[in-house]
Amino acid sequence: MKTGPFLETAGRVRGLVEEVADATADLRALAEGIEPDEERLAELRERRQALADLRRKYGDTIEEVLEFLEGARTELKGLEEVDERRAVIAQSLDEARDQLECRAGELGAQRRGAAPELAASVVEILGDLALGSARLEVSVEDTAELPGAGEAVELRLSTNPGIAPGPLSKVASGGELSRVMLALRLVLSGGHPTMVFDEVDAGIGGERCGSGGAVPRCAGP
Repeated sequence: MKTGPFLETAGRVRGLVEEVADATADLRALAEGIEPDEERLAELRERRQALADLRRKYGDTIEEVLEFLEGARTELKGLEEVDERRAVIAQSLDEARDQLECRAGELGAQRRGAAPELAASVVEILGDLALGSARLEVSVEDTAELPGAGEAVELRLSTNPGIAPGPLSKVASGGELSRVMLALRLVLSGGHPTMVFDEVDAGIGGERCGSGGAVPRCAGP
């Protein structure tokens, strides 16, 4: 009996075909015996729909959706730490308020201490400006916004004996106001030995010529 070169191989293939047929039959029997899990199927469908909704809202791909998720987690963490940050900021604010209150008290004390000296210096110069009987008070009061700092400063003037000083802006005439401003300028500038004015006696008057003292006494031509 003659044998061809492929007989052995053909026999092996037939054996494989038979095994595949047997395996196919077994698989068919197993598939027919599987009972459908409607609950699991519904769960998978729900998850699939959820993924579709996520891609529609937050990205075209799963990678983009996951990137959005990480950003949302970071933002959520920041929101969860708001109370902690608020407490830190509140503590810093309380400390700053305490420092402000302390500095305001120091500033107010310095202002109240300097007020009488300023008033006396201005009155001394007003005597050379024909306001020898003038009295000046520097009122230093607190404000509701910054208690203790003496933020409300008001000049009060009286040019007639026996009359209580009143607010400079209300009781002073134009000439008196000009003289007080000139005196203030001289005091606050330190009393420069030489000062140049245009129409120095306009609205001021007082002594026109003299010598000595810190007040300019000679009017222009």
